[in-house]
Amino acid sequence: MAAIEDLLLLLERDLTSPELQRMLGVSQPTVSRLLQRAGNRVARIGRGRATRYAAARRLFGADWSVPLHAVDKGGVVRRIATLRALADGRTLVDGGAHAPPWLLGDSGVGLYSSLPYFIADLRPSGFLGRQLGRRLAAEWGTAPDPREWTDDDLGRFLLQRADDLPGNLLLGDAAAARVSRRQPATVVRDRRAEYPLLALRALDDDAPGSSAAGEQAKFAIEHVMTGPVIVKFSPAAMTADAQRWRDLLRAEDHALRLLREHGLPAAETSMHSLEERVFLESRRFDRLAGGGRVGAISLTMIDAEFVGAGHGWTSVARGLRARGLIDERTLEHLLWLELFGEWIGNTDMHLGNVSLSPRPDGFELLPLYDMLPMALAPVRGELPAAAPRTPPRTAERDAAWAAAGAAATTYWLRLADDPALSDGFCALARDHGARLRQLLGG
Repeated sequence: MAAIEDLLLLLERDLTSPELQRMLGVSQPTVSRLLQRAGNRVARIGRGRATRYAAARRLFGADWSVPLHAVDKGGVVRRIATLRALADGRTLVDGGAHAPPWLLGDSGVGLYSSLPYFIADLRPSGFLGRQLGRRLAAEWGTAPDPREWTDDDLGRFLLQRADDLPGNLLLGDAAAARVSRRQPATVVRDRRAEYPLLALRALDDDAPGSSAAGEQAKFAIEHVMTGPVIVKFSPAAMTADAQRWRDLLRAEDHALRLLREHGLPAAETSMHSLEERVFLESRRFDRLAGGGRVGAISLTMIDAEFVGAGHGWTSVARGLRARGLIDERTLEHLLWLELFGEWIGNTDMHLGNVSLSPRPDGFELLPLYDMLPMALAPVRGELPAAAPRTPPRTAERDAAWAAAGAAATTYWLRLADDPALSDGFCALARDHGARLRQLLGG
């Protein structure tokens, strides 16, 4: 007589009901009874005749299944899927009969070789992520750098502490309950009085807000007038390095404003000069009034799951377009944005600097951020001044090449005329603008 232990031993690999019947030497009703008796120890993959079964384990050493929730634009928390861990290390996401492609992943059935890409994307990173990692290391004994956390470390964090991460996903019922009663941790009414103090707190490892990614010093708060914002800030020192960072934050503000003028999605920003620092305030595109949230997944993780290009905004976008996961307009926008970044010397256009929002049939582009001439950032005390390289003009880029170059010319000339920038940076901007004007025949 076949026993549950026999069933589980066979299910170390995926098998269908007919395969189990043949290998166990029993009838279909007997297999059904064994599967029912096994309960949570068996996971069901797929539906209908394509259904397969696999041995399961506890996810993150916790429960046999963990609900995945999303906060919608109205602030309502809804369960969208259930996560199961398989005995061989894979993860299964069950989003129901009408689960969207982004939930099901490359497999098309919600089966992942390890953690789903949208869960892995919730690992804290950047300036605020490292601060969080150091605090949890003292409390939990985990690695101080979240990049070195195990999957179980990440799961423990997501289940117990993560209710204000970028995007709108929540893992577990406890996180959903915390969000339902959550109040903003830090509300600012007077930038002039409060931003300098918040900057000091951030530098002392007590930064408020969620673990937004990015290496620039920052804090995340809610302003009474503008709502949820992320605020980058420069060093306060009166050194050449600190001045260059003040100039670069202003240059980022200019770049995002110009992109919006061209009808491209870019974060809404404002500049504030307070007590020898400049603060670049960006309105969060993943947070809405009344507690609403917008889904946000980095292009890094979307590429890893669906394309595998590894680099290049346009390369990844072409792969996503070929699979029908983005529309033609999104592809054109990413091509244009990447060209503009190359024209202005943005040497830090990694895939983590682009976010897409899930939608029923794929993804849509979220407002861009971190667009600035990083080629001019200080390097070990040196202040680079070299002109940005001219982007290669290829057949695939030809239609946008000159237009993005003309926008970059406008950008540099605007910087040259900004009295808030240092004289040296204005001179650099003037030279770069003149060079581009000559190159493009303007």
